[in-house]
Formats: sequence, C-alpha cells, structure tokens
Amino acid sequence: MCLTVPCEVVRVDGLTAVVERAGTRFDVSLIFIDEVVRPGDFLAVQAQRHAHAVLSRAEAEEILRFYDRLGEILDREEAAHG
Repeated sequence: MCLTVPCEVVRVDGLTAVVERAGTRFDVSLIFIDEVVRPGDFLAVQAQRHAHAVLSRAEAEEILRFYDRLGEILDREEAAHG
C-alpha cells in the first residue's frame, strides 16, 4: 500500500519535478499528470516517485493536517500500550 503525500513543486523540468516535503527535496515523475505543473503547485505524490494529481493549496493543507492528527493519535496509542 502506498501513502499519497502532498508535496510543493520547486522546479519543473519536462516530465520531472523537484518537490519539497518537510524540508526534503526529491524528484518525481509527472508522467501521469495531464495538467501544466508550475513551481508553487502542490502534487499528490506516491512512494516519492510519481505524482498522480495536482492539488490546491487548501487540499494539500487539509491532507497534511489529517496526517498530523493521525500521527498524534498513533503516538498516544503507542504510549498507552507501549
């Protein structure tokens, strides 16, 4: 199972983009994207390899808040059952 993570586009070079997530930059393939991608856009990225959708900033922020909340819940569960 792959988790989709929102990443911000830093640079586009043909069918590849450099994206950033949590201070880490990496290349992703844009082969599955039918839209024009520009720096500042957000992409839904799987396995740090392939972008599969362009997201609005609001969508990306909502997903990241969800992941943060999920992490907090999992941390509490782990601490309670340690």
